[in-house]
Amino acid sequence: MNDLERPAAKYSMADVARMAGTSKSTVSRVLSRRGTISHAVRERVMRVVEETGFVPDAFGRQLARARSVRVPFRHHAIAVVFCVSHVGFSRFWDETYTGVMASAQERRLSVLSVLLREEELAQSAPPEALARMQFDGLLILPSDPVPASLLRRFGPCVLFGATTTPGADLPSVEPDNEAGIAALAEHLVAQGHRRIEFVQGDDKHTAFERRWEALGRIAEGHGLRLSRRAPLDGRFRAYAEGFLALPPEERPTAIMASEDQTAIRLMHALLERDVSVPREVSVVGFDGTPAGLNSVPPLTTWQVDWRGLGRIAVKTLMDRIEGRPTASRALVGGSLVVRESTAAPCAVSEAAVATA
Repeated sequence: MNDLERPAAKYSMADVARMAGTSKSTVSRVLSRRGTISHAVRERVMRVVEETGFVPDAFGRQLARARSVRVPFRHHAIAVVFCVSHVGFSRFWDETYTGVMASAQERRLSVLSVLLREEELAQSAPPEALARMQFDGLLILPSDPVPASLLRRFGPCVLFGATTTPGADLPSVEPDNEAGIAALAEHLVAQGHRRIEFVQGDDKHTAFERRWEALGRIAEGHGLRLSRRAPLDGRFRAYAEGFLALPPEERPTAIMASEDQTAIRLMHALLERDVSVPREVSVVGFDGTPAGLNSVPPLTTWQVDWRGLGRIAVKTLMDRIEGRPTASRALVGGSLVVRESTAAPCAVSEAAVATA
């Protein structure tokens, strides 16, 4: 068995030093971000860490002792990393951050805020912005999946927000997609809708796939006729034209968008083609963005408790720092907000007959 075939748990710091061609003290300085290390040596050490799965957790010994003894905060500070990617910045960071700050203030914690591009967080060398800071744990609002081995090197980590990292083996705090989709579906069913189409804005967010899966499970119990459109990726006018091309009896009576921004842009595209919402088709969104209140018509949606999500993320991180058990996923609820974008499907049928 060669070195890279060994289980990750069998590697020691001495193994990492040997494979990187350096000393244990140098590996220790790289992982703890102390001292001056050349870029080439740091890259070599971190490459071995990634290949072996060795966990460079500066707080590992503290967490081990915390099983029997509560470990206090060393710096009374947490870092919050917001990731920016090709799809932009999270639309809910302000609400979520308000919850984080409120909880931190109650617990007398300092909050260090860092804005990083996703490629900075994924690189082998720690981002300089984080390396200069002293903190006890890290909250990460990811934009795209990041390898867990790269996240653990910063100490105790918790992922939070609408998009988490599947299979990262790190605690996450995220919206309860099942509860939200169930509330939206039951609202449409109560109005009499049975033909529902799920429209996805893009394929870059894992949350959208979970919402579609949740709708599929709920549909089985209600006898719904579901359809799903491929991610639109900005092709909203094409969707509206395709909707009109269908015979009235084959059109969905309600559209469930993967999130609010897609729902709002879709309603605007339908309106441009003289398709009335909700007279001809009802539309619902998900997330509760403020823009939904001022859209035309105002959007029915599932309002996620984003501030509560921020608070729960801080509590989860504190539990992790102090060695208390944490759930692998904490789900945050919300509330159904009914506005003027939904109506009974009988109005749709009457409109279809009138225009046939």
